[in-house]
Amino acid sequence: MGNYLPAIAFPTGVVISSFGMAWYNVAVISSTGSLYVWGYNQFGNLGVGHSNDIGDSPSEMGDNLVETMIGSGRDVMDVRGGNFHNCVLLDNWDMKCFGSNGWGEGGYGSQSSRGDEPFEMGNYLPAINVGSGKNVINMQLGYRFTCVILNDDSLKCFGQNDLGQLGYGDTEDRGDDSNEMSDYLSPVNLGVGVTVMECSDYSPTMAPSISVVPTLTIAPTYMPSLTPPTMAPTYKPTWSPSFSAAPTKAPVIYIEPDCKTRLSFEDSMCALSQTNFQMKCWGDNGSGKLGFSYFLFVNYYKNGI
Repeated sequence: MGNYLPAIAFPTGVVISSFGMAWYNVAVISSTGSLYVWGYNQFGNLGVGHSNDIGDSPSEMGDNLVETMIGSGRDVMDVRGGNFHNCVLLDNWDMKCFGSNGWGEGGYGSQSSRGDEPFEMGNYLPAINVGSGKNVINMQLGYRFTCVILNDDSLKCFGQNDLGQLGYGDTEDRGDDSNEMSDYLSPVNLGVGVTVMECSDYSPTMAPSISVVPTLTIAPTYMPSLTPPTMAPTYKPTWSPSFSAAPTKAPVIYIEPDCKTRLSFEDSMCALSQTNFQMKCWGDNGSGKLGFSYFLFVNYYKNGI
């Protein structure tokens, strides 16, 4: 660890502004809104048009790391990972998902994976329809399911539901067949007078009431002035000037109680430096998700190895 732990190599000129972790891969957002993902890729989790892992072999990181394309002219504001799928929130408030979709966790009304074949990403990847006049303001991804908070503070979930994890009072999967998304998907009933509050909630001034999509102007100079408690995600307050004027809501359900750190999954952890913008990861390196271009457990041992 310490100085012995190398920083992850990214393409020349790429500065990382935030990152998200899934069970078997890591995704980062650059200062210009580009997305890079590496690690396990059997279901197209990386969104690069094939199913080969990235990060576990030489010449896969640094300038060889392929950008995950999410649509012409679009910037990524947030990225979240589940078990074998990832979702992004774009600067026009669209949400797109790629990777495993066998239980409808991608929200496309089918069971087909996306991102593991050519012509499935970029402009070919549609935005998820969460309802008429509704858009996503935050995402939470679990094991084979996805939950979203909408701009009316409602909560909708889709994907696997064998244990009732979607919260609809049954065990029926949602999002894997037609006529299960959009207005067909009802909000989760949290109780009378109960609303959802999430630490990076954009309400009450978020799209579709915003007539002009803000321009992503993140620059390396903006981060050193921030203290660690305000880092998740650091750029969002500049997108909504009235962000701090969130309405008082009682009672409140906190979906993510720790707003200071990005969640880690399985047996690995990543950290992003606020001073030199280097990213380091440690722990389980299965499928190369630590980005070291070789398979190694860093400070982590299993079965005596």
